Amino acid sequence: MFNERNEPILVGTKSLVNGWILGIAVNEDEITSGLDYIILLLAGMMVIAMMLTIVFSSLIAKMLSRPITYIAQKIDKVGQGNYEISIEDAYCNRKDEVGILSRSLKIMVERQNTSFNEIKEYSEDLEKKS
Repeated sequence: MFNERNEPILVGTKSLVNGWILGIAVNEDEITSGLDYIILLLAGMMVIAMMLTIVFSSLIAKMLSRPITYIAQKIDKVGQGNYEISIEDAYCNRKDEVGILSRSLKIMVERQNTSFNEIKEYSEDLEKKS
């Protein structure tokens, strides 16, 4: 329906107990005027929420990947033949998979160094006996 100025209006009626009919007519703009503000507010909140999600996701990804990158660098050094590496206790004391990898790498490098030293001593003893 439209009013005399050809503006859309909403009309509602209700039958009362006494037989009367109660009617109301309201301009549609009066009802929907606040919706634009609410929609804009919700859109802004969604943008802020998405930005926070991206920031926190990046931080969490960095926190998870830093120890793995650290261990990968140490393993790469060992793979290149450098057995004189040290692994920080903070990584070895962890109670997760990174801790297991750190401790295992540390033990492996220590055993390799021990074996190298034993082979070196044995080789030196052979040279002295020759």
